[in-house]
Amino acid sequence: MAATATTIKTQVESIWTTIVTASPPLEEQDDIGNTEEILSEVDEWLTKASHWLGFTLRFDSLLDAENVKTGLEKTLYHFPASGARVVVPPEDNKKLYRLAILSAPHHQGVVLEYCKGSVLSEDSTLPDETCSRQVWKQAGLDAPGPEYSGEASLEDPLMRAKLIVFEEQKVSYLCVGINHGICDGSGICDVLQVWSHFCTTDKKGIPLPESLSRRRVLGERVYQPVKPAKNSEELFDRMQTEIGIPYNPFKLSTLVMRMVPRAVWCMSRQHELELRICASKLDKIKEDLTTNHFEKGEWVSKFELLCACLLLARRVTSTDVVPQTHNLHVACNLRGRSKRFPKDYFGNAAFDFCEPMTHLPTSDCWTMDALALTAKEVHTAVRHGLADAEANACKAKDWYEAARHLGLKNMYDIWAPVVFDALHGTGTFVNSWDKRWLDCPFDEGTMKSASCMVAWFGTLQNLLVEVPRHSASRDSTIYLALPPSHAERFRSFWQGMKDDLPFEIV
Repeated sequence: MAATATTIKTQVESIWTTIVTASPPLEEQDDIGNTEEILSEVDEWLTKASHWLGFTLRFDSLLDAENVKTGLEKTLYHFPASGARVVVPPEDNKKLYRLAILSAPHHQGVVLEYCKGSVLSEDSTLPDETCSRQVWKQAGLDAPGPEYSGEASLEDPLMRAKLIVFEEQKVSYLCVGINHGICDGSGICDVLQVWSHFCTTDKKGIPLPESLSRRRVLGERVYQPVKPAKNSEELFDRMQTEIGIPYNPFKLSTLVMRMVPRAVWCMSRQHELELRICASKLDKIKEDLTTNHFEKGEWVSKFELLCACLLLARRVTSTDVVPQTHNLHVACNLRGRSKRFPKDYFGNAAFDFCEPMTHLPTSDCWTMDALALTAKEVHTAVRHGLADAEANACKAKDWYEAARHLGLKNMYDIWAPVVFDALHGTGTFVNSWDKRWLDCPFDEGTMKSASCMVAWFGTLQNLLVEVPRHSASRDSTIYLALPPSHAERFRSFWQGMKDDLPFEIV
């Protein structure tokens, strides 16, 4: 059953806050200390305060603050970029930002805060996997934010963590916020895995797994365009022919007529629906499609099937005329797919591609036949995009880098998903986080993994991000943003069809 929203009143008292630096210290690391690395153009615009990832893990045990702190110190030895700072070049629109890994304590390290919490109402229980994200936030369990606006500077930590322990309930929450310019979701997951190891199995003499043991500096960055543009006219022509954007985003008419109205509408006229994805139901639907609706050799991944379910549900609850075509805008991980990135690359290896789906069902009814057709279209679009991920990723990335060579810097927030939709046409932006997030005990005494997780990021219309939620059931969460009237129709549709759908509205 879907959980009902309740208010849980808590009080959180800060015990101490400190800057955690690497152990052993960076000045003793000849190959790491006092170095700077160039950020690629894509990574550079991600260092802004608006691009901040956050998550909160719940542990059904009391985590020891000193143990968590010591584990973080050892983790920063393997991921020194997590404690780095951004160096902004003075007044030069063509120079890239640098990521400084410095030994000076005031310009290096991660902020860690230790708090003790208490529940103020006797009939309240602490938020768990049955509670909505809003309930977690009301209880003060959201991730720490960047505490700066606009551009990051040499003074601004790029990672913050808060440990909140509720001693009476024997429950702990680890809240972490990190700048997206350091790494993508896969990189953050690696940080969590190593941090977990140093809090638990390291004390038993068990070494880090080989896949995580290499010390991760950011590695070779990609910051030269494959095809430098000679002038702005050539650059914008490539935007149309290579990326498929029909409008010049730097024109005042595009800004006034398309981007600003679309952004304002999406920020003010949307209602967030939190959908709990039931793994067991998704498995059953996939088995049904494979057995009864697919030809021999046809298949879809569970993530593609989930995207198809949500896409079809949105289409049948829309009051607009539903076309056969739809653009699928996908964020993919290029590790192992692109020559530019080694498999164990730490940094941002997530880039987007957009593929058209041209034969979607136009019926306003949910049927297994319609779902099968939608799933096949999603599968074809995703697999076509991944077939040449290197070329697809480099189109947009190369455009960024070529634009910088023409001095068109600090213009890259136009590439938020909402703006991509405004320029490219109605699309669905999809992404999936690594399931290893929840496989990370921080208590050496119990070795219990996190029981559940909540992610903190802005929800935009057409942005579908699958986030692991509950470790025991393998369930996950998607936050879907719709206009209020459409959200009500979606909720009514779910009420009538919930036995047949792989998700619940929380």
